Amino acid sequence: MVHDRDTKFSAEFLDAMKAAGIQCKKLPGRSPDLYARAERVIQTIKHECLQHLIVLGRDHLDYLVKTFTAHFNTNRPHSHRNHRPPCEQVDVPKWTTIKLDDVEYREQLSGVIKSMHRKAA
Repeated sequence: MVHDRDTKFSAEFLDAMKAAGIQCKKLPGRSPDLYARAERVIQTIKHECLQHLIVLGRDHLDYLVKTFTAHFNTNRPHSHRNHRPPCEQVDVPKWTTIKLDDVEYREQLSGVIKSMHRKAA
């Protein structure tokens, strides 16, 4: 676990983590942007997913985060990738004309995730 120097990470807390077999790494002092990308992903999950749902326990939270992460990596466009998903494997032509009947609308997580896909051939 990587953590900052917040007082909530007390010696007792760190001892409990160590006893559970979890390695802890303390970040350097005064380095708020050291893990900016990770913090941005967490902010995105909170803002685009968790703020719209009621979490009913740890297993439910794990399910929500896994589902949203799968969407984030396979369907959601990213500006730094020319508005393509990070895990996209198919080389799609820039412009393709398809019929509206060939488009399938999908919702996940009670409508929090909405996406359109081509219907399978």
